[in-house]
Amino acid sequence: MFSMPPSAFPTFLSGNISVLQRIKFLAVLFMLVVGSVAQGVTVRTIDGKDFSGQLVSLDAGTLTVAVRDGNEEKRQSVRLDEIVSIDMAGFIPVNPAVVEPSSTTQPGSPSTTQPAAGRPADAISWRLVLLCGDQLTGFIDGWSATTITLSNSDLGKPIPIPLQDVKEIWKAGSSRDDVPESVALNGGLEDIALVKSHSDKRIQGVRGTVVGLTNDALIFRYGGEERQIDPARLVGIVLATHQYTPSDKLQMSFTLVSGDIISGEWTSLKNDAAAVRTIWAADVLLPLARVSKINVINGRLTYLSELTPIKVEQIPYFDRILPYRIDSSLRGGKGLTLTDGTYAKGIAMHSRSLLHYDIGGKFEFFRARVGMLQPDGKLGRAAVRVLGDGKPLYENPDLRGDQKPVDLGVNLTGVRRLTLEVDYGHGQDVGDQVGWADVRLLRPAMK
Repeated sequence: MFSMPPSAFPTFLSGNISVLQRIKFLAVLFMLVVGSVAQGVTVRTIDGKDFSGQLVSLDAGTLTVAVRDGNEEKRQSVRLDEIVSIDMAGFIPVNPAVVEPSSTTQPGSPSTTQPAAGRPADAISWRLVLLCGDQLTGFIDGWSATTITLSNSDLGKPIPIPLQDVKEIWKAGSSRDDVPESVALNGGLEDIALVKSHSDKRIQGVRGTVVGLTNDALIFRYGGEERQIDPARLVGIVLATHQYTPSDKLQMSFTLVSGDIISGEWTSLKNDAAAVRTIWAADVLLPLARVSKINVINGRLTYLSELTPIKVEQIPYFDRILPYRIDSSLRGGKGLTLTDGTYAKGIAMHSRSLLHYDIGGKFEFFRARVGMLQPDGKLGRAAVRVLGDGKPLYENPDLRGDQKPVDLGVNLTGVRRLTLEVDYGHGQDVGDQVGWADVRLLRPAMK
């Protein structure tokens, strides 16, 4: 629980602190007066339960949160691999001074909107998109044959990023959406500089090799010569394609209030900051007050709707095919509606369909809630099966639209290929619209 030393009150009253510090002081004081733990985080676990409280510690892969239960404060601990996400929207730091905004940052704006002291006033901010899906915005302070050095005030220091891990570079405010469809954006073996023409400002793609990028010029080798391109004309750069292999290690994806995304191993909590070993092997401290959400990568839970089937079989009863859909009904819209409510995640299938997934023996359990989609499936009667390496793990020969959904729990130990099957039931294919709601796979618990 946060406590305010008595010496802080005279300092506050003397007027020797900033307005922002006064606001923070009053916010924490309010939390103390009402006698509750600051609702800094909301943790969602793999069993679908949420709990809120104040971060306390991270030790050996276990997160501890102080939770208020009436007038009593309790400590609740959960392993990182048992977490789905952490919402940081209401985070209040234990030590507000640690997360005082950088002098280069305007309150409520992205972290790198103003150049720091010593950097030109017209310095250009760039957004790097990495192969792993991370995004970082900042000023490019260096470019070598192997590394880009980026300054980002959220990270607190210039960070070296391996060039082979960078997929695209965009001038702040620009993106792929600005590029006409006629301009190919597959890098291949060459880099692509996206440049506005002098005459009509149309964006053109120039293929070659990036040698360097400064605030004054893009140094670009093409046509057998090394040339310079004015950054004012530059929209972005698509770098030559490199192979990326996702890691199987437990990692977290940190979404910052600036919109940046940084992923890696969360090693500890230090002074209201997350110590992270990034996917590109840099050690950074992320102030938690600058983090809006944390998602777990390669935790125990994986939603099947986030995986792509390796094979799809759809056999219509007549000539009509209703293709399977992800996280929506067969008619579209958000979520899957069963007789007991609507689910945000899931897979909708029509008879007769089979979806085959390569799960590589990595998972221990399959869980789902299966029923007929409403309202179109009210009259439906279908046969549904879950197969593991071709063998039935679960089957219901007569799933009906007038019955409650069924909770499934299936052991997947050793299973490499998982198949969901919806077959014709009584009444041919009429109303055979099946929803596999909240369908998820669980890895074995970490030892």
